[in-house]
Amino acid sequence: MIGMSFAGVDLSSGKFTVTETDAFSAPSKTTKIIELARRDGSVQVYEKFNSRTIEVSGYIKGTSGLDLRAAMDQMKRLLLSPKSSLVLTEDGYPLTWDQTKMRNLNISRDQTQVTYATFSAEFFSQQPFAVDGVSDTWFDQDVTAATNSIPFVVNGTYPGYPIIDITVTAINPNDTETTIVFGNPATSQLLEITRIFKAGDIINIDTLNRRAFIGTELISPDGQFPAWVPGAGTFEISDLATTRTLHVKAVAPRRYL
Repeated sequence: MIGMSFAGVDLSSGKFTVTETDAFSAPSKTTKIIELARRDGSVQVYEKFNSRTIEVSGYIKGTSGLDLRAAMDQMKRLLLSPKSSLVLTEDGYPLTWDQTKMRNLNISRDQTQVTYATFSAEFFSQQPFAVDGVSDTWFDQDVTAATNSIPFVVNGTYPGYPIIDITVTAINPNDTETTIVFGNPATSQLLEITRIFKAGDIINIDTLNRRAFIGTELISPDGQFPAWVPGAGTFEISDLATTRTLHVKAVAPRRYL
């Protein structure tokens, strides 16, 4: 059984029934291609998933003409809702598009339809992905070697953008600058931080929003914020210290196209 709700209003029960949606489709992609100079072919230099439009259609049924009008008015008020959650539920399993707006609503009713009307609605999601409320801990462990490769699995169908925490338990030297490099070796998306590290320093990386902190200090690491495609992946971390004990942890919500 498939159900949908928006802003806390169930569109698949009571007076409302959803009969069709394209929510199962994937978002569109934008690809940047540059033609090669003085030779055949071209090269792809950039691609991204676009924001998402989701179409929903169905019908509204009341017990009387006035009851139907009240239900139609309830649906129209959803056009005024602030950004909210659009939830698709299939056999009890929810997928949620956060920060979503109802952008268009069409309701059709002819003169013979006293208690019945059809509707179609368009929802706009800023993000191309949905979430199911499940987060995975990719790894949570100490590392002591100069170079470490940690395997894990990315669930979902959208690239994994984790929150990464690196806690400096001990490091030598702790009075001169050293460099820590970490990220995705498969794509060469690596971040590099150079500073004087001391025991107790906590590096926090929000890879989706491309922000990095040490404690409460916002920093600007060199390199690219990493992401990992669904399936098997590897996190690599290395440094130029003489000895170190680092605790590394990565947590990522499952995201779905």
